[in-house]
Amino acid sequence: PREYTEFCLARSHREMGEFETAIAQMQAGLLKYPNSPLFKEALPFTRYQYFKKIRTQGDRQRLREQIELAADALRRGGYDQFYYQQMLRLGLRDLSDRTFFQSVYDSLFKVHPMNPQLHDDYGFQLYANYRVHGNADKALREEAIAWRRKAFDLYWKKQKLPAPVTNLAYPLKGRNTIWSEFGGTAMTHNGLSKFCYDFAAVDENKAIKKPRASGKTNADYYMFGSPVFAVEDGVVSGVIADFPDNEPGGYAADANTITLKHAGYYSFYAHMKASGILVKAGQKVKRGALIGYAGNSGMSSESHLHFCINSATAGEVTIPFQFMPAVVESPQGAKKKTSDFYKEGDVVIFP
Repeated sequence: PREYTEFCLARSHREMGEFETAIAQMQAGLLKYPNSPLFKEALPFTRYQYFKKIRTQGDRQRLREQIELAADALRRGGYDQFYYQQMLRLGLRDLSDRTFFQSVYDSLFKVHPMNPQLHDDYGFQLYANYRVHGNADKALREEAIAWRRKAFDLYWKKQKLPAPVTNLAYPLKGRNTIWSEFGGTAMTHNGLSKFCYDFAAVDENKAIKKPRASGKTNADYYMFGSPVFAVEDGVVSGVIADFPDNEPGGYAADANTITLKHAGYYSFYAHMKASGILVKAGQKVKRGALIGYAGNSGMSSESHLHFCINSATAGEVTIPFQFMPAVVESPQGAKKKTSDFYKEGDVVIFP
């Protein structure tokens, strides 16, 4: 069909890096074939590829123009296009212009005032964008958490929160403290990402650093390089392995991650060690299999594992879960074997 031939021509220009020509041809294709899924799906991805090229050139004005274009598409077409969302997330972070940041999101809220994903993105980016640049404080974090909690309420008001996924295998071994619980004090564990834990390996005295270690290098921490295991049989649906580990005290936006697809849900492992991921996309894994090593990449100042379970039908939405029974030591020292949800300050002893 002629539609497919014209689409292939546009796609070939994209593959050669001729993004402006590809975009123009895809826009023309949509005018000619307004219901074409080929052009509808390819145009946002092509714009995103062009945006990535512009990011590398350091041209702030052109970057701003791309952000405005993405925001306009999200206003007109609904706040559900991943690649346009990514253009906002990454571009606004690069610019670090608080006034422009606010104006972009204000324009989106006027059109989508009750959209949970928009509330969640705004809360997350409000803090994370400025934390990356060292300009975030406690008040900004609390404001971000409030926006994300509003997103959670909006989302689950329209549907029933599912029962927890249960009897998961352990993602780690040994003694690990809970830095962040479900909906706890961490900005990253609220909103649509509420159902996540942060684990950090500790010794019998609950110390995260090795004896006499200064804490200035990642090797000083028990967690760094700890083996990470699949919590259930599944298939590797995604791997990101491009980023270096932060030095202790550092912070970055992008982490090394593993996503596994299971029967009815996904498991997600973040802050993996640089060159420490042992699986590839499409690979089948068994419950308890070694999949990589914990690191300090991304939004991480000290080595830890960020772990959550995501909905099978809405990939960015987390759902509650429980592991097999394990001994849990409370901050007060009481111990019990349980599958109950963990709390901040607990030490879980995974066999």
